[in-house]
Amino acid sequence: MDLSLSSFTFDGQHPSHYRDRLGVIEERDLNYDNRYDFHTLFYDCYFDPQVGEVILICPSLMNFRRLVEQAAFSLDGTDVQIKAIDALSRGNVIRFQSPSGHPAELTITHELFSGAVAVNALHTDVFAGKNVLYAISKDNKLEWIRDWLIYYVREHGANAVVIYDNHSTAYSMDELKETLASVEGIEASAVVRAWFPFGPGGGGKTNFKSKFLHLTMVELGRRRLLSEARAVLNVDIDELVYSRSGASIFDATMASRQGYVRIDGCWAFADPPRDGQLIRHADHQFIRRDSGKAKMNRKYCVAPQGPLKGHLWLTHRIISRRDPTDPDFGFWHFRRISNNWDYNREDFDADLMKVDPRLTETMSRVYGTAPKTPARPKPDAEEISERRAETPLLITAMKNEGPYILEWVAYHRAIGFEQFLVYTNDCSDGTDLILDRMAELGLLTHERNEVLRRGPQKSALKYAFDHPATARADWILVSDVDEFLNIKIGEGKLDDLLNAVPEADVIPVTWRLFSNNGRVDFSDRLVIEDYTDAELSVENGGQERRFVKSLFRPRPEITRFGTHGPVHEPEDFATLRWVAPDGGVVDPETCTRPRARFAYSVAQINHYATRSVDSYLVKRDRGRVNHYREVMGIEYWTKMNRGGQKDTSINRWIDPTRAEMARIAQDRKLADLLQASTGWHRQRIADLRAQPEYEALRSEILGASAPAIAE
Repeated sequence: MDLSLSSFTFDGQHPSHYRDRLGVIEERDLNYDNRYDFHTLFYDCYFDPQVGEVILICPSLMNFRRLVEQAAFSLDGTDVQIKAIDALSRGNVIRFQSPSGHPAELTITHELFSGAVAVNALHTDVFAGKNVLYAISKDNKLEWIRDWLIYYVREHGANAVVIYDNHSTAYSMDELKETLASVEGIEASAVVRAWFPFGPGGGGKTNFKSKFLHLTMVELGRRRLLSEARAVLNVDIDELVYSRSGASIFDATMASRQGYVRIDGCWAFADPPRDGQLIRHADHQFIRRDSGKAKMNRKYCVAPQGPLKGHLWLTHRIISRRDPTDPDFGFWHFRRISNNWDYNREDFDADLMKVDPRLTETMSRVYGTAPKTPARPKPDAEEISERRAETPLLITAMKNEGPYILEWVAYHRAIGFEQFLVYTNDCSDGTDLILDRMAELGLLTHERNEVLRRGPQKSALKYAFDHPATARADWILVSDVDEFLNIKIGEGKLDDLLNAVPEADVIPVTWRLFSNNGRVDFSDRLVIEDYTDAELSVENGGQERRFVKSLFRPRPEITRFGTHGPVHEPEDFATLRWVAPDGGVVDPETCTRPRARFAYSVAQINHYATRSVDSYLVKRDRGRVNHYREVMGIEYWTKMNRGGQKDTSINRWIDPTRAEMARIAQDRKLADLLQASTGWHRQRIADLRAQPEYEALRSEILGASAPAIAE
């Protein structure tokens, strides 16, 4: 299919026919005026039969809006009024109600301009049910485009493609169409002639905001061509998506909670060409040694008929810049698949490069040479859905917890957790950098936490509810870095607890608080080894009504994740089975805070809320993650620093935890970050003690009576 858009462009004969520039002149690059769209009033005019409207898709109208509002419009000779002018990101939509069905022509009349354009039709039926690739392209080599298509057909099951051509001159549109048709497996294709200025290149907000075409074309594609597709992957010719598990991005999108998968990328590099060699995707084998931490715009795949049906499509996201990425997927951004139209991409510093085995193996497998490892069988959609829900997930929020992260992750990995989703905000001690590195090593997923008025933890849980990691999990635990799930039956592993209560959908595991064990100074020793003084049992005078942390299946009845357990409607207690670790019945009235029956013989949450006195000073300085407006003083210390009974039930995990910590910390960069964070904590304690308020709190804590430990 070869589509021309029905556009209207001013001839520039009158000063009002020039779109205002954006920003100030100092922010515009040297080619700004050459690339800026001064004259396009609208890109396309089409009829939408579902709403009976004729629709114009425009670049940002800006000063043209007054001209539009002054103009007269008619459809097949019948005068019509503008129904609405809606906003797009860097564009506008003008809507007219059609008097009778699909008109043939829209006429516009103004004292300074006039004209008539055809009213185009939708072609959503062509791509209905297809796995579609979408891209804007200008003068990309036909070899590159063919390689791009072959990759997505073979690796992900793509069977359709839409390319908006931005006035290529290196070949004809017939040659481009022939290239698309030559790829076996492509069942439907469209070349859309988007022959308008793309917008300025280079960096800077002014240049970026002036690229009207980039965002409006993807939304036009959704409306006119792609709204009935099975799934649409928005990627450029120089971008190839890969899956760590072997999944199809299209199938994974259909299996996801939102029908939407967002993807992180990194640069892929090739050796410089020799003797006029055309570098292709398969020639790239390197990534940067620092894992390509240069800024990379994310891409996405979306199911147009899924939960986000009708949402505006943007270039790099659907909802917001905070949309999480799926850790199973990434994409390579091929540095030399470029004609350098925006900036020069021929840089290559061999000292910064390392061979990426996944990249080289994938290129070999897809493009015909003998693969270095056996090809994996391609899973179907049902298998993908099952695969994406087979691992336990631990969710947490952190701020300034650097010295404690490695032990906490290592311990929970040792007992059986395979996924960690960690949100951080406003870190000063390198916690965020540590987690970034652990994410690069494949140990966890790290997201920045944009804190809402509800506070850090509740904000994180709101975001986590829709995160792709949640969709892959079969069990979820929300837990803090000072909380350790201590399973006392069997081998002490997560499976032992889950197998003990196979009928459960929710397993509330009760807190057991531990005191500071009389420790004053900050230490980087193991928490689970240093602190063995636990609060008394109820029978021995300990407190009733203790909070829980709940393991739960991500069932559809759950409306949000709470700090102590999943939240759902009261009537759903009839279908969501809350079962205590020992198999006991859970009272709905006290499900997250049982009165006295804690099932400690099976499992407990070891809660080291205070650690040492000096560590507590840093905790107060940081603030609480849940009741974040409350200041932690002597009252919180007294309430949470409970002891009196020795508990070493977690000690069998000391050696396995140390071994896992040592294995992870073999990474030199991570080890350096951990050491730096420990040093930061020591210095911060000294700084806080120099403040009278903190030194007074420390003295008050030291003056309080310490709990006696019963053997």
